[in-house]
Amino acid sequence: MNHHRLKRLVLEHGWWICLLAGFGVLVAWLFGGFSGDWATLLTAVGGLLSAAFVLQKQYLDELRLFHELFEDFNSRYAKLNDALLSVMTSEKVEEEHELQAVIDYFNLCAEEYWWYRAGYIPHEVWRAWCRGMLQYIDKPPIKVHWDQEVTQNSYYGLTLERVQSGSGS
Repeated sequence: MNHHRLKRLVLEHGWWICLLAGFGVLVAWLFGGFSGDWATLLTAVGGLLSAAFVLQKQYLDELRLFHELFEDFNSRYAKLNDALLSVMTSEKVEEEHELQAVIDYFNLCAEEYWWYRAGYIPHEVWRAWCRGMLQYIDKPPIKVHWDQEVTQNSYYGLTLERVQSGSGS
């Protein structure tokens, strides 16, 4: 399990983790010779409650960031969609605005990849985006430009193979 999935697991299930840890603290307090030492129990419970709130806040902040990224990426894609569809139905990229749309699309894909690798795009979303990317990147008029651009390593390591596998690594 990579560290992004572990982080997501902890953030999504932080309350349960803290609840189980709290139960463990209570059992240790009752049966571990700490009974009667209320300060130890209250300190441990307070720490676990604080951890639960911090995890919940972090989770909500990351969901909010993901929502903003998702809206931004979808909005930018929508602006490029017509030009990309036009390119796909032609033999080659002829118009300057079409070439710019293709390059902008590559940049958008690379940005999505960067945010995915940073752990802010869920794996399921990334895999869905990869399926969408393949509709364009793997088609002859666009693939010619992709193959040319990707040799410059300007897309944070995003390659056709990584898109095809949907794994990002």
